[in-house]
Amino acid sequence: MKRIFILLASLASLAVAGPYPYTHDGFFLNFALGFGYQGLDYEGEDDEAMYEASTSGLAFDMSYRIGGRIAPFTVLHATVLRVSNLSELETEMTSNGKTEYISTSDYSASMFLYGVGVTYFIPPRNYYVSGSVGLALFTMEDDDDYIKASSSLGLGFQLLAGKEWWISENWGIGIAVAMSYGSADDKDDAGEMSAFGINFFITATYN
Repeated sequence: MKRIFILLASLASLAVAGPYPYTHDGFFLNFALGFGYQGLDYEGEDDEAMYEASTSGLAFDMSYRIGGRIAPFTVLHATVLRVSNLSELETEMTSNGKTEYISTSDYSASMFLYGVGVTYFIPPRNYYVSGSVGLALFTMEDDDDYIKASSSLGLGFQLLAGKEWWISENWGIGIAVAMSYGSADDKDDAGEMSAFGINFFITATYN
């Protein structure tokens, strides 16, 4: 018990202590905003019809990472990512041998990733690589951002590489490019949704 108390006290003192300037240590917080490409597909069927929906093109991307240093130049963090398609949603429905095609911009599809990741910084130029894996969730929203449909939880990942420049002792800004993928069943187990994206970010990091 005494050893556990000493360990907890040591961790608390590290968290409270301020980080050294221009180094990746202590508390880690990262924000990223950007645009890129995402292709999203859905295939499903029920007793009456078969459904296919897809959208591809310009996408808006946003992510957050929060964690702390676990080794020199290495950070362990939680990751939250959202990729929202800005292109028209195209739907194909086949029933009784007849196929109907619908294209609409009234709805948008998004992929969320809730996971854990590791980021490694490469000194002295402050390049970095990062990878996250976790639970993927898909939603479909209308023009008022009201969620009309969502999937069950699936699996997804993101791989990212970038560079940052120090603008103060603990803040850096930079650029990054990322690849993301996710897949999940719909809530009725009647189909599967999947998405693949290439994204470009502007980043800001406190560390």
